[in-house]
Amino acid sequence: MVIPELYKKLTGMSFRVPTYFRGEPCTSVFNAEAGIALDGTCVKLVGWYDNEWGCSNKCLEMARVVAA
Repeated sequence: MVIPELYKKLTGMSFRVPTYFRGEPCTSVFNAEAGIALDGTCVKLVGWYDNEWGCSNKCLEMARVVAA
């Protein structure tokens, strides 16, 4: 457990990335239209990411920082 205070307060799942998010250089894109309040204390938030492309972009960004 990385953050003990969040134990049993966060969960996650994965979906197939929609075509229009493929090639997105950001680490994650928050989708406000896909979120929903499940009850008074629980909200489902959705963030999309293209794991391979986003990770590759972050590796290149880090290489630029280290090389500077």
